[in-house]
Amino acid sequence: MFWHWLIQSMVLYGAGLAFTLALGQAVDWRHRRNRVLFLLLLCIGIWQTGFAFFYIGLENLIPHLLFWVLLSVLLSGPLIELFFAYLSAGDENIPNRFFLRFLPSCVFVGYYWISLLIQADSNPKYSLSGIFENENVFRSIFLGANIIYSGYILIALRSTILLAREDHQGDFKARHTIGILVLSLLCASTGSLSMLFSSMVLSKITSVEISIILLLNYLISRKYPQLLDGFVLQRKKQEQRHLLRINLDQLGKRLTELMEEENVYCDEDLNLQSLASMLSVTPHQLSQYLNERLHITFRKFVNDFRIRAAEEMLLEVRHRSILEVGLAVGFNSNSVFYEAFKERTGKSPAQYRRDTNVR
Repeated sequence: MFWHWLIQSMVLYGAGLAFTLALGQAVDWRHRRNRVLFLLLLCIGIWQTGFAFFYIGLENLIPHLLFWVLLSVLLSGPLIELFFAYLSAGDENIPNRFFLRFLPSCVFVGYYWISLLIQADSNPKYSLSGIFENENVFRSIFLGANIIYSGYILIALRSTILLAREDHQGDFKARHTIGILVLSLLCASTGSLSMLFSSMVLSKITSVEISIILLLNYLISRKYPQLLDGFVLQRKKQEQRHLLRINLDQLGKRLTELMEEENVYCDEDLNLQSLASMLSVTPHQLSQYLNERLHITFRKFVNDFRIRAAEEMLLEVRHRSILEVGLAVGFNSNSVFYEAFKERTGKSPAQYRRDTNVR
């Protein structure tokens, strides 16, 4: 009885700690990695809450509880990889194709709710076994989700090891990060075994492991708050050395040619990667050049050229509509053009043309 009570208490404690840590990340919403970590901790809190309710026998209190638990597991894997992607790249944009990793979660949500609509004539069920016809099917799906989750942890572990090799001064931070990931992999393995053998004991061990991992992560982050920043900082130092290897004067001249003579900004698909390719440098080098040498972001740099061209066109080519001018200089929609133009000039394109005509 005591051990039963202790396990339930630890699982509930883990759920509460996950939600608390998630709120802590929500306080600093500026960095994308904090937002991702908020979602990851929220998912962990949801599945810990779900497990706690199952152990206590209160699962029917929350409608579709198993749905939320399984969705949290499906989301956690891609969120872990996304977090470590932002951790290694700073807050730079991640390619859109990366978010295809969330497609299985979207398919699962669609399938689940369509199944509910099909069964609307019957009494709603609070467990997935009612949707997937039997418990064995559900366990197979949960096992698959755990295996996928384990795969994402392995990817994150590999990325951390590679970053640790580059960051010779971050061995201490790397050891703790790798340790947390190894424990998470062990936890995912135990969860998979619990589904494979239909073992409630292993399921409870998994939940306790999650609570312990959360507690360790909290204690380590309290003592070493810079733990997750070290890889990013070291990477920036390495990129600084890479920037010194290129001819900055030549880079500046070629960039000016592309923007002022070839007007590459008129291409609405122009992005950091494509412009860097034209300059024969990496996106990181170009971004660093813009930030440190010109003290401007890529988006603002390109938009400044587009707005200057739009200002001339609004006055010199008066038969063109506002939308035509915006599209001609590289904006892909009227709303984006309007927002960027007003941000730079303080006026809307129409107001700018009207006021200039009055003068």
